[in-house]
Amino acid sequence: MVRTCILAAALAAAPCQAAEFTLLIHESPGELAKRSDTGPAGNAYWQGFAAAGGTLAKAGALKGGAALEPSSAPDERGLILGGYFIVEAADAAAARALAGSLPAARGGRIEVIAHAPAKTGM
Repeated sequence: MVRTCILAAALAAAPCQAAEFTLLIHESPGELAKRSDTGPAGNAYWQGFAAAGGTLAKAGALKGGAALEPSSAPDERGLILGGYFIVEAADAAAARALAGSLPAARGGRIEVIAHAPAKTGM
């Protein structure tokens, strides 16, 4: 169970059902170019995401994620989908708070998408 869920349950004096969210990471072409940089800029790029992933894991929120091969089509802001994390959080507000801790939250865009509940009895 995610710590944010445990805290929410304690405050509400009710059980908490954590939900899964995908955090889609949109970055500028310049940021994405740092992936192949073997110098300090590239190291800082990867260390930032490693630290963020470590923080999510330590909180019990990290379920998965990956860097993606960037598409060649930037969005209206010039950003490109470059990766994702799957997290577990008490609610959308908690998932957005987790998203705010990612390096791409500064200068990029993190899209928070709730997973549909699993169908039972199928």
